[in-house]
Amino acid sequence: MKFLLIFVFFIVFSLKNNQISCDHFSSTDELKSLVDLESYLIESLDEYILETQNVLNEVIRLRNELTEENGIALEDVNDYVTNPIAALKLIRRLSVDWLQLMEFLETDENDFSQLFKVFEKAFPDLSDLEGAVNGVIRIQSFYNLKTKDLVNGVLQGQYFENSLSEKDCFEIAKSYFEMKQFKRSAEWFKEAKRLNFNSNHDSIVIYLANSYGKLGKYKKALHLISEELDDDNENKNSLIKYYKESLQKDTIFQEEHHKDHVCGGNIKVDPKISKNLFCAYGHFYAAPFLKIAPFKVEYLNLDPPIRQFYDVVTDDEIEYIKKTTTPYLKRSKSGFEDPRVSDYRVSKSIGIALKVHNFLSHFDQRLNDITGLDTNSSESLQVANYGIGGHYDEHHDFIEGTVNENEGNRILTALYYLEDVELGGGTAFIHLNVLVPPIKNSMVLWYNLYPTGKPDYRTLHVGCPVIKGSKWILTSWIRERGQELLSPCPVEYNPQMETVI
Repeated sequence: MKFLLIFVFFIVFSLKNNQISCDHFSSTDELKSLVDLESYLIESLDEYILETQNVLNEVIRLRNELTEENGIALEDVNDYVTNPIAALKLIRRLSVDWLQLMEFLETDENDFSQLFKVFEKAFPDLSDLEGAVNGVIRIQSFYNLKTKDLVNGVLQGQYFENSLSEKDCFEIAKSYFEMKQFKRSAEWFKEAKRLNFNSNHDSIVIYLANSYGKLGKYKKALHLISEELDDDNENKNSLIKYYKESLQKDTIFQEEHHKDHVCGGNIKVDPKISKNLFCAYGHFYAAPFLKIAPFKVEYLNLDPPIRQFYDVVTDDEIEYIKKTTTPYLKRSKSGFEDPRVSDYRVSKSIGIALKVHNFLSHFDQRLNDITGLDTNSSESLQVANYGIGGHYDEHHDFIEGTVNENEGNRILTALYYLEDVELGGGTAFIHLNVLVPPIKNSMVLWYNLYPTGKPDYRTLHVGCPVIKGSKWILTSWIRERGQELLSPCPVEYNPQMETVI
């Protein structure tokens, strides 16, 4: 724009002298005009330097922010990426901040910009940012964490040196707003406003006011717009008018209430049940090996039986499984008839066939010793790793609908924990008030069917969101076929005792 003005000035200068001449040396009057022209050029150059310096200062500011955060990450990369707050910040930096920095440098084609274009292809995109934000939201919702705690890096009472920025709070607040959870969105917009130091102030104020409005707090919304929205904002007058009119109305938006999950530890177990729970050394079904070396087992529920076995998978087996499957993990799908990727299940998984991996041959024998069932009817083992707020929402393991008659339904689930999880990540049985902790080397076992073969709906369970840490599990499902003689329906069994939920 400045150069265009210089050009116009030069043309006006030339027209004033009736010609565009190259013989400036021949006239002192023209030489005087050249002095004026040079003076204007210097003034314009100063403006250009100032604009360039402002851009450079912003680039340096962004660079310092990125360097500081990357330095923290390099101190302990594994600890950093297993913290949902830090992981969110990492994804936001690479999906937003770095692109913002390159916008400042877009006119400068240099070696760095060329290198950036090559690496940009590996960057997370906005869908990754949305997934990371939803992961934090899921953690807060399941475990009822305070917004201020999350912003300050406190997870279930434990402090981690990673706090959220205004940008992070704003992204989380917008997601809550879109989900119509306006109480939460107001909390997060307030934090974004408190941390705000840049030009995003008006957007935060409007969103916060609208959150108050959706909650029926029109007086609060009106005060916020009147007092804190910039006077030159084109929306200010219309918003003031809207909230003044809303004060005359009695309608208040009723926010949805989401049920508390057992994941949050809100468990009240009937003393009549808990007094009968116990731990033991178990040797099951007269398996000879288990008489010599019985497994440690804890009974978490008696009807239906849910048991957690300890030290049933070795560290060497775990390392082999993780090393073998990691390169092939893909986003998990849910559903039997039409499996698809969704936020219902957030993890990556892969199937693993025991026949191909001789190193894991003891798995089948071990499960056979514990259950007394024929593991030849087992499905391929499934390995899963859970990321930011990774979870598996409420589901049953039995198959509803059409079942392959040659295989039968899933009679039993064996879920192995391959890693200790620092916070969260348990398996919660919603109807039974049972929360199974994710303890490395252990396995939780339950039956999905009644002895008659009917689905046991009491086994509804949730893979609770991971708050901090990395969750690795391995799951084995044993099918009905081949079990007819090994696990017959007891003669004295009364089908009328089967619970209907």
